[in-house]
Amino acid sequence: MRFAILIALALLTASCGQPPGSVAEAGPVEEPTPSTDTETPGDPPRNVMAGRGYNFRMYDYTPTDGEPRDPTFWVHAESGQLAEGEKVWAVQGTRAVIYRDNEDDIVIEALEGEVDKDRKIAELRGAVHLTVGSLTADLEDLRWNNEKGTASTNHAVHLEDANMRLDAKGLLIKRDENLLILGEGSGHIRLTETTL
Repeated sequence: MRFAILIALALLTASCGQPPGSVAEAGPVEEPTPSTDTETPGDPPRNVMAGRGYNFRMYDYTPTDGEPRDPTFWVHAESGQLAEGEKVWAVQGTRAVIYRDNEDDIVIEALEGEVDKDRKIAELRGAVHLTVGSLTADLEDLRWNNEKGTASTNHAVHLEDANMRLDAKGLLIKRDENLLILGEGSGHIRLTETTL
């Protein structure tokens, strides 16, 4: 009889665990801890935290008199890693937004980049594509400086919309002044009522 009760308790205890695929096992961990298992080829080094689905928000810290504060810049990364002791995240598959008051937001997509949360700087690289309203731009890289409210590059830029095609070397976006300034370049602008 005691033996039968012990077997029943053992079976009951074993069945109380979570089945495979349960909520506790589903989904990636946002800030994983370094693995203590043996490494396999392709794994990040043990002193690296890696994961998927990261969001980084940067804010303007001017007083708002109690009003809710909106972010000035946001980056979403499909994946990222942070080396132990480092403060700069290496990110891949990025989508970023420069938020502008009463104007179209600027949306930026890039293959990879780095986000320095302490210095409030993000550098995006690789097939950088920028969209604001009907204007699009293709760039090699773009650096956001949250303290200055600027995005810039010193490399080649190609801008295009329905009435314009421009190629330039360098670009500066001043968020607070709603300005886009191009470096040396050439192109054409079709003069219409909307461009005058």
